Amino acid sequence: MRGYAEQTWGKWSPAEDRLGFIVTFEPAANQIIEIEGNSVGILSIEAHEEYVYIAKLYLVPAHRNAGYGSRILRSVLAEAQRQSKPVRLHTLAVNTRACAFYERHGFRVESRTTERVYFVNDIMSDGDGDEVQ
Repeated sequence: MRGYAEQTWGKWSPAEDRLGFIVTFEPAANQIIEIEGNSVGILSIEAHEEYVYIAKLYLVPAHRNAGYGSRILRSVLAEAQRQSKPVRLHTLAVNTRACAFYERHGFRVESRTTERVYFVNDIMSDGDGDEVQ
């Protein structure tokens, strides 16, 4: 995320904790993504009454573009669909690869600021296994 933070805010400064990361970080809410025994990323999901929120889906660069992120995301979407809930997330606007990734997986832009793009995937089942929006 460092490169995207530098593009967005001009510097990488964890000491300033611009996003409140250190104060709000809860280790139990984060899952380490492992592939063949190697830690390659992190996933953090927040279950809300009305929706599922993907707070983090990060993979180390060496494991991107291999289908791992897609498989993880499809799993989150399937679980949300079973609960009849939309999935929400946001990413930094400068991270165009992430934006394209989410759009390929059925997310649409719900709103946008100069720093962030907010997405929603509100495809749910009608109970017969058919998708409805």
